[in-house]
Amino acid sequence: MRDYSDDLKELRRRLGEAEGYLKIEPNRARLSELEFEVGRPDLWDDPELAKRINGEYAAIRDDLVAYDALAQELDDTEVLHEMAREVDDASQEADIDAAIASMTARLDELDLRSLFTGEHDEAACIVAINAKDGGVDAQDWSEILLRMYGRWAERRGFGFEIDGISEGTEAGILSAEFTITGRYAYGLMTGERGTHRLVRISRSTTRVAARRASPRSRCGR
Repeated sequence: MRDYSDDLKELRRRLGEAEGYLKIEPNRARLSELEFEVGRPDLWDDPELAKRINGEYAAIRDDLVAYDALAQELDDTEVLHEMAREVDDASQEADIDAAIASMTARLDELDLRSLFTGEHDEAACIVAINAKDGGVDAQDWSEILLRMYGRWAERRGFGFEIDGISEGTEAGILSAEFTITGRYAYGLMTGERGTHRLVRISRSTTRVAARRASPRSRCGR
């Protein structure tokens, strides 16, 4: 039976870090306060306040659910590993491997959140794609980018809505603007700013710009 002690210790260390940057203990107390707030019958007398309270409540609840699920799975895997090692039961290795891989991937996802420290990183965003140099090739590449971002948003469970599009002269698009809604949409998309190049027979360039969606708009936080 393989010894997974080092792998499990590393996961335990990373879980401890996640407890810190997710502010697990303070947020448990804050969740109780928010549960009272969202239950107030007069909350929606102030729509802006209600929207902010509900958004904060959903975000904290999601963080706590994700953290608690990881903590429970790690506890269970450590117990399984210990029992399997005691009786040298190699048949448990596949389950332990799968659990470690799953927890590692989920911690990788959580680790991204520690990078989002900007005021608006959790907000929705509006993204603009503009074909620049390269004529038809650049316009074709712009359309490919638009489809890629749409599929990326779908895989993450984000909302994706095209706000405007200008068709290319022969193929593809000249420009497009779309809105991505979901937690950390703006933080994730800020890394996409700049020129995106596709090298085929010729070099084409496309510029992508993202800006925070207004909290007052239909696609705000």
